Amino acid sequence: MDPDRRKAQGVRKIGQYLPCDLKSLTRGLAFQKQMAAGGIRKPLGEVLLECRAISRERLDEAVRRQRLDRLCCCPLFEGMSRDELLFFCDLVREVSAPAGEKIIRQSTSGDSFYILGNSWDARRTDPSWRP
Repeated sequence: MDPDRRKAQGVRKIGQYLPCDLKSLTRGLAFQKQMAAGGIRKPLGEVLLECRAISRERLDEAVRRQRLDRLCCCPLFEGMSRDELLFFCDLVREVSAPAGEKIIRQSTSGDSFYILGNSWDARRTDPSWRP
């Protein structure tokens, strides 16, 4: 699918990228919810992998396709070709952080490039810091 069409389509939830039947997804979501109630947060893909509903290869491909859609929706990458975006997909990794967790600290040397996705709230914690 070309990047313009992906952008118009938007990013779907991971379950829509996975080659699973509805019954397996429903069971996986129920198990994920049960684990979360016990304080264990685990991505749906990992839950389905543990339940043997999908293979590692299928999960990796689904995550890669979702990541490509995410990059296509980001204005920073709109000038990149599909091949460039696919190459970039293999270089990045996604990290989820709970609300309030600090992922970037001011005045520290960095070795990473962050693209903040949905549901983010950037806050400056040191009011004296100036770019």
